[in-house]
Amino acid sequence: MIITLLQFSPAFDDRKTSRGLVAALLGGVESDWIVLPEMCLSGFTMNVEAATWNEDDFSFFSTLAREKGAFVTAGGVRGRRNCAFTFGSDGKLLSLYEKRHLFSPSAENRHYEAGGSAEVVALTFGRAGSEEVTLRVAPSICYDLRFPYHFWKLARTADAYFSIAAWPRSRREHWKTLLAARAVENQAFVIGVNRTGSSPDTNYSGDSTIVDPKGRLLLECGSEEGAFSADIDPGAASAWRKNFGAMNDRLE
Repeated sequence: MIITLLQFSPAFDDRKTSRGLVAALLGGVESDWIVLPEMCLSGFTMNVEAATWNEDDFSFFSTLAREKGAFVTAGGVRGRRNCAFTFGSDGKLLSLYEKRHLFSPSAENRHYEAGGSAEVVALTFGRAGSEEVTLRVAPSICYDLRFPYHFWKLARTADAYFSIAAWPRSRREHWKTLLAARAVENQAFVIGVNRTGSSPDTNYSGDSTIVDPKGRLLLECGSEEGAFSADIDPGAASAWRKNFGAMNDRLE
């Protein structure tokens, strides 16, 4: 399964301009699943109106998924909730996750409402001449990454987690460490997608990453803007769990 991480600097509070940036960066990309950062059209903002998607935004990502023949996961706001939207390759909204842990140091909890529980979604894909395979994916958004119980609850049914983020450069080592920790402790892939550039009060380092179920780095994107891809084996998580049964010894 080819996964593409798009890290870039959104136009702050300007969703229309950011849609143009996304379209340009993904122009020649071929992928099975494309993942974009948290609030990817507005940047991480406490301006709820600027971050809230309208019909044009949903239509843009629906069309993108359909034209690419790929799943697309992107961060935006709906109903005062910070969301991860996943579209199927048919362009239909397949999954919606609303961020559970709101970042109080930036007063996110004063501007947005927390979501409820997360659910695993099955991404089933097939390439020409091969059988269909499924990757079972569990969602998280940025600050969720600091709370292991969020990941534990879904571990037995998830092959992979994604964390879409607007994670600041000043805490980039936390980002890297926590992504690897979540992969190792849950024996699953972790796909972390962070933005680059800067907003009025924060600088970002990118550092989008794919970590495999054994904690090995499969993809490191550095700090450059762009679309970065890796090919993963969707069966690797279940194979590792059978070989090294730490999950069976977990006390919950």
